[in-house]
Amino acid sequence: MLLQTAPGALTSIDGLKVSASVKNTGTEDVTIVNYGTVLDNTRPTQSFTVTKGGEEAKFTGLKLHLDMNSLDDSAYTTIKAGETVTVVHDLASLYDFENLGEGSFEIAPLAQLPVVVSRVAGSRPELTPFDFEATPAAKVQLTGDIARRSLMDDEKVKRATVSCSNSSQNSYIAAAYSESKSLASIAASFASSNSSSSIYTAYWKTNSASTISSSEQLKYVEI
Repeated sequence: MLLQTAPGALTSIDGLKVSASVKNTGTEDVTIVNYGTVLDNTRPTQSFTVTKGGEEAKFTGLKLHLDMNSLDDSAYTTIKAGETVTVVHDLASLYDFENLGEGSFEIAPLAQLPVVVSRVAGSRPELTPFDFEATPAAKVQLTGDIARRSLMDDEKVKRATVSCSNSSQNSYIAAAYSESKSLASIAASFASSNSSSSIYTAYWKTNSASTISSSEQLKYVEI
């Protein structure tokens, strides 16, 4: 069973916190891979859809690419039989409310969880998807301050960290991250001084150099 609650009306999206409660109505404990689900509020991933008048707000968070053979205990949530787990999500910086404007928004959870069938440390867990029954969307009236927030203002993602138990893979990831920062810096520098070149227009079309060099994509890897 999946339930959710949200504030009825807000004059700033900074208070837009939605709680998702998952209840195990069965007679056996259930373990779930929580990454990117309604049980995961520690990573800026998508676990809800947000709409206004049938138009979906753009998700502005991050997409995960997991090494399923290297998941640690933090990737799993176990819900005992008959128990309920409630997780509170802060949605302010994860969706572009500004583009849709003030009004009545509907927030619905992605109602599928990957349930663990079997799990052996160091190996990919065997999973089966579990779909909840349709859950009514929470309705929130948003007015006032709905300006788009940046993930860069979130302490959780201000610095990228590499965490991998395999030393060679850890080194490879760290090197790739360092290279991405260098490439982003080169791209930002090129954009600021070559806005009339054919390469610039091929990649960035009619966007201004200031828009490109200050974009969140470039800022994110330059940190």
